[in-house]
Amino acid sequence: MHLLRRAISDLLTGRHAVTAAAASGNLLPASAAACWQHTCGYSSIKAEKEAQQVQPFSVALQQLEEAVTEQLLPPDMLASNRKALATLKEFAASLEPAQGYPPASVRKVQFVFRDPYSQGRLQRVQCQLKTTGGDCPHLVQQSLGQLLQRLGLPPHFYFDGDQFQLKAPPPRPRAPPRPRISSPATSAAASAVDSRVAALEALRGKAAAAGFPSQTISEQQFQEMEGQSEASRAEAKEAAEAKAAQLEKIKQLEPLIKAVACVPWLAAQKDAVSQDKVRMLKTQVVDELESWGWDLRGAVRRVWAGERHLPPLVQGKDPGTQLAIQAIVYHALRNDQKYGGLVRLDPE
Repeated sequence: MHLLRRAISDLLTGRHAVTAAAASGNLLPASAAACWQHTCGYSSIKAEKEAQQVQPFSVALQQLEEAVTEQLLPPDMLASNRKALATLKEFAASLEPAQGYPPASVRKVQFVFRDPYSQGRLQRVQCQLKTTGGDCPHLVQQSLGQLLQRLGLPPHFYFDGDQFQLKAPPPRPRAPPRPRISSPATSAAASAVDSRVAALEALRGKAAAAGFPSQTISEQQFQEMEGQSEASRAEAKEAAEAKAAQLEKIKQLEPLIKAVACVPWLAAQKDAVSQDKVRMLKTQVVDELESWGWDLRGAVRRVWAGERHLPPLVQGKDPGTQLAIQAIVYHALRNDQKYGGLVRLDPE
């Protein structure tokens, strides 16, 4: 408990410095950023009732790798996870063949992880990845999304590379045309036919490079499909930029968030100094966090009372508030583990 008092005192002492750094746009040390990146591993998204957080496929794989290779796992399980991760990366690489479409294949992987919603108990999760049958991109997104969600990561992603892009084979060398003698009228007609053939081949090449069916597509259809694809990419990019801005704000205010998560353990100390700190955290510090546009107070009280299940805490909240609540729940779970169990603060 002495260590806990000292940690809370250090956090509260740095409160004004953190606020000044956030207002000036300066970043906190890299350790705070690294801690928050680990926090994101406990995020959980309900597909029907909560706002979807769509991220690039490469980012989803990076988050998955961090979640299954944490050093707190037993050595044998960590080695098994690394082997399964290598299989998963091979499968991801097979989605971008040099030419043609990804080959039909089925891969099964199994990971061991610490479940944040069962007090860090070791759990096993299996996933079957396949590129067989119809609509392979959707099958991969569905199965891998379920794996990400079970690990407490955002399950929604979009392919940001050349995955499932039908690549045209290299053009065959053509024999030089034979010289022929023709009338001016015949030459003009032949030239017009060659121009139409060249235009059609160019259109098919553009469609294949963009991942669209290329045999029966018209120029107008290609333009419409390309516009829809660009709009989807722009929307995903805008959502990713908004999330990055919220994460930057949370990194700046992380010392205050950690202090708020410690309130139940500090309240267990009955001395006057600890109680004064508790009152300041419950009023001034929470007010300051909410001044950044986050609706936190109700969810924070439920966390203090012992709630650790993330979906009901973030239900109906805006994306920025959801990320802030995830950070508070993460630090509360860390405190449960560090100080030997759950401490509840009775609601007032």
